Amino acid sequence: MSGNPGSLLRLPNEVLDIVIEYITKPRDYFHLARTCHRLWEHNDPIYTCVKLDAGILWRNIVGWPGSGIRRWPSGYEPLLYWSLRTRQPVHVVMRFVDSYYRVYPEVLRGSRTSALRPAAAYAIAADHLDALQVMLDMRVVPSLKKMGEQYMSWAVELGHNLAIPRWLVENGVRVTMPHMLALDRRELAPSPDADWQWFWSHYSSSIAGNAGNVSNIGGP
Repeated sequence: MSGNPGSLLRLPNEVLDIVIEYITKPRDYFHLARTCHRLWEHNDPIYTCVKLDAGILWRNIVGWPGSGIRRWPSGYEPLLYWSLRTRQPVHVVMRFVDSYYRVYPEVLRGSRTSALRPAAAYAIAADHLDALQVMLDMRVVPSLKKMGEQYMSWAVELGHNLAIPRWLVENGVRVTMPHMLALDRRELAPSPDADWQWFWSHYSSSIAGNAGNVSNIGGP
């Protein structure tokens, strides 16, 4: 593409449409669209990627015999999860989130029947606070009031720094003893250093959290 950037741009619309039809892997389409302004402006490339992604899910996910549980093909990663894991810019994540919400919202919410993890878990595991905030603002994942304690559990068990745990506490999520133990065990805030003391000061406070609404859906 970089050696002759004008070739794809000069194709008639009909030919370009045929080329696009032969791109079946969403990530191939996404990377191609990012290297070609015309393709990026052709309809909505991220929406097209998400439709391809949803098609792969329904054609290929498999489950254990008789279990009724379906999973992504081995080694396959939905583009939304990829955008979170690789900490894509928040405006890119927003477009993926909006498209998945329209095409296949279970990728955002998680689902026991298809063994999909909530997108919030992937954002937290990648320490992508901006993405978590965007999904909460867009109301496509459960609110802090409903699942704040679960988000904190993921943050202390899956995250790699204190940015998200601190943000959760500052926004009203309660700190529990399992959270304190995980912070110490994983040495995110080993006892009795200043960070551990900060979280301990919120352990028995009256900050409203999610006392009993913890999700059973696991992390990534």
